[in-house]
Amino acid sequence: MSHPDPIRQRRAGNGWMKSRHPGGPMPRSSPARVAHDQTVRLLRNGCPFTATVRAGSGVIAVDQPVALRLVGRRAVLIGGPAGVRTFYDETLIRRRGATPAFLQNTLFGRNAVHGLDDETHRSRKRLFLDLITDDAAADMHRRALQGWRAELAAWPDRGTVWDAAVRIFGTAVQGWAGVGPGGMSEIPDLQATRDRRSRDLATIVDGFGSVGVGALRARAARRRADRWATAAVLAARSHLGAQPPTPLTHIAGFRDTDGHLLPERTAGVELLNILRPTVAVAWFAVFGALALIRHPDLRDRLSGSDESSDMLRAVANEIRRTTPFVPLLAGKARKGFRLGDVQVRTGTRVLLDVPGTNMDPGRWSSPESFRPERFLQDPGAATSDHFVPQGGGDRYTGHRCPGEPFAVELVTATLRALSESSWTVPHQDLTVDARRIPTRPAGGIRLLVQS
Repeated sequence: MSHPDPIRQRRAGNGWMKSRHPGGPMPRSSPARVAHDQTVRLLRNGCPFTATVRAGSGVIAVDQPVALRLVGRRAVLIGGPAGVRTFYDETLIRRRGATPAFLQNTLFGRNAVHGLDDETHRSRKRLFLDLITDDAAADMHRRALQGWRAELAAWPDRGTVWDAAVRIFGTAVQGWAGVGPGGMSEIPDLQATRDRRSRDLATIVDGFGSVGVGALRARAARRRADRWATAAVLAARSHLGAQPPTPLTHIAGFRDTDGHLLPERTAGVELLNILRPTVAVAWFAVFGALALIRHPDLRDRLSGSDESSDMLRAVANEIRRTTPFVPLLAGKARKGFRLGDVQVRTGTRVLLDVPGTNMDPGRWSSPESFRPERFLQDPGAATSDHFVPQGGGDRYTGHRCPGEPFAVELVTATLRALSESSWTVPHQDLTVDARRIPTRPAGGIRLLVQS
């Protein structure tokens, strides 16, 4: 089965593969001439940014490095399997100081695992790996599926997949973590409070890549989230050992490499670094609904699937591959080294081209087409160095997202629930502006659900 990508037309029409250089197409030049700072272009272009940089430099191949300047400093853009291996080579690349502070603090939080290196990173990451197990992922699938079925049974007239996914995933992960009713939070926590927290977590993600009002909303949501997460940690610490263990109590009682408990604010940050990315899977869920709309045969093929269905997981992975979420990931060179024709100096910001790698024609057959079968034909593709929707490298020893199993299970639960339900799509704008970071179909996809 080969289908056109759900957002292919929008990519072509709004600059996914074309430059939006003011005044006309970006002039072609050698890599050495890409010297002016690209920060404004990144903010304007969003996910097409890496493609426009490559087009302007004359280096189209994803696996070829491109020198540029970003946020006032030297940088090099890399991609493809070799680029992924370089980016996750801890002898070459570090994370500390790689992400600008205003992004780091808003999205990940201060002193979060994302900015750590070496043994400190491995120790802190163990906190997440101990919690996000296969059993936990299966539990998340069950919670989300139950949430979707209840939501669809009482679907409001103007209900959207986006709003529902934020509520469902937020409720599921807070319940799993022990935050809320039956948990150890000091805050009286009814469903309305859970929903409000979920919306704040979504606002953090929705605004981290923007400027102006969106960024201000994200920072305000971040401050609110930090306050209640810190309060939840303090409440949990006051009861350690007195009640059954939960992910919240595990985080509250975690000791870092120095043998001390994490500062309560840092522990709260890491609690949010499980909750927030789980809510962020709502972006993939909306693109999952869009795929079912664009390809109605998928609903028939997935109807009746259980969580172990290979086709269900293949569709989920193809959704993650084709969804434009972030344009790049950032690291910094620990030492000088050479990449092709580009000399990388110590301290240079190294940027991994995420959409370019996920859509690399050198690794994916007809990458612009929506073809879930590719993951059935090559089961290893889902853990390969050319599939990086949530980072690359080894999930256990490197910087690949430890929460990836949650993402897969939440998307598959969404696909199951929507495929077994009867609904129609009223007239609405389903276009996707790939310039937005992160982006989603306009309006969040409104459905009319038949009871």
